[in-house]
Amino acid sequence: MVLLVSYRILRLLRDAVPPVQETVAQVLEERGLRAGDRVAQMLFDNRDVHYWAHLGQFVIVADIPFDQEEVFWSSSPEVQRHAELTLRQTGAKVLVTENPPSLPDGSGWERIASTDYAVLFLDNL
Repeated sequence: MVLLVSYRILRLLRDAVPPVQETVAQVLEERGLRAGDRVAQMLFDNRDVHYWAHLGQFVIVADIPFDQEEVFWSSSPEVQRHAELTLRQTGAKVLVTENPPSLPDGSGWERIASTDYAVLFLDNL
């Protein structure tokens, strides 16, 4: 009985996840991430934006807090790279963000098609 109720609750919760979250998780899996892989994120002002990590069974090990996101994007490329390398030292394979400003050529950032998300593969730095 408990198992059946738990399954129904989990199904309801999964049905409530915005489809974009599934897209982000799927793209990361297609690009080689696996369950248990460590990831970093820009911490957004909205709690539901990290469902992609739960759906992919990734482990969030680091973030750039919401109140520091603008500081990150307005920093020089050298300062951004230092922050990204620091995140890589946590074992995070990617840094994921939502609604980034224009992404400069050569920055390594890639937009995730059909979403407002972008990803930086930290292993490529």
